[in-house]
Amino acid sequence: MARLGVTYQEVLEVANQIKAQGKNPTIEQVRAVLKTGSSSTIAKHLNQWRMQQENGDILAAKENIPVELVGLMKGLWQRVLGHAQEKLDVIQQEAAVAIEELNKNLTILTAENQEWQKKHANLTQNKEKLERDQLGLEEINNQIKQELASDKAKITGLNEQLAEKQAHISELRRLHEQAQHNLEHYREAAREQRLLDQERFAQQLQQLEVGLKQHQQALQQVTAEKSSLQQQVEKINYEKTILEQQNETACSKIDELQLHLVQLKQEREESTTSAKKWENQYQALHNQFSTQAKEVVEAQKQLAITTQQLSSLQNEFLALKEQNTLLAQERWELAKEKALAEGQIKQLQSILDSKERKKTG
Repeated sequence: MARLGVTYQEVLEVANQIKAQGKNPTIEQVRAVLKTGSSSTIAKHLNQWRMQQENGDILAAKENIPVELVGLMKGLWQRVLGHAQEKLDVIQQEAAVAIEELNKNLTILTAENQEWQKKHANLTQNKEKLERDQLGLEEINNQIKQELASDKAKITGLNEQLAEKQAHISELRRLHEQAQHNLEHYREAAREQRLLDQERFAQQLQQLEVGLKQHQQALQQVTAEKSSLQQQVEKINYEKTILEQQNETACSKIDELQLHLVQLKQEREESTTSAKKWENQYQALHNQFSTQAKEVVEAQKQLAITTQQLSSLQNEFLALKEQNTLLAQERWELAKEKALAEGQIKQLQSILDSKERKKTG
């Protein structure tokens, strides 16, 4: 996956590091640390960082809030947004790979269908040739009538088996279309193509049945060329056997595709379950943080406005989290963020205790 360029999060972290050293971050200093990025991109992100720094200083001065508290909250919020964006990029990449795999399977099925059409055209040509050869034949004797009746029973059985296979294929196609509901435009194109193929195959089968009836009527006129007719019937049976084998092969491939779709569903369900666990753990962390925030409000009433702003930011983060319900395997990152939040809260509590001691002293 190609790199999209230097991100604001990267510039923010480097700028904070330079500022912590007591220096004013510049474009050259940021590029020297990142070792990449254009001047225009870094300048844009750096200007945005400076504006946020100025807004934070103004807010801290206006509301009498410690600058350290504003910086800690902003850093925590930026890290959470960065982790969420990284996981969203991974999920989008996995979805693109799954769509590409389904497109490949659709291409294979389309090629096989075209091959079937070519073979059916060959059967139609052979049938027409057989009809031309039978124009000059006479009535068949009783023995050939009995053989024809036996062949007719066999052909009827083959037609019934072919109809059952076609019904099974139709059912599998219906399940396949339902499983691809999230890929609507691909599914719609595939469904229309399959419907056209099914109608074309039904028409071709009907034409073959009509030709078979004509063949039965013509066989009543056969007398002298019994051996040639038997060879032609055996040839048709052999071609039908090959067609059935090809049909079974296609059914097997469709079964494999259906199994793959079921596996994709299971993976999506597992991802959803993991996302719910992540949400519960985050909610527990959020509740703990809210409790500690209330204790800070009770210790210093002047932080009430900052607490409301923090609550608003948390609600925005919850809205963003609900849009990305497919995020998975976040336990270790949550534990890391939780430990960081507890350390920052302890640091905040220490600052507040220090200010309180100064006021009482």
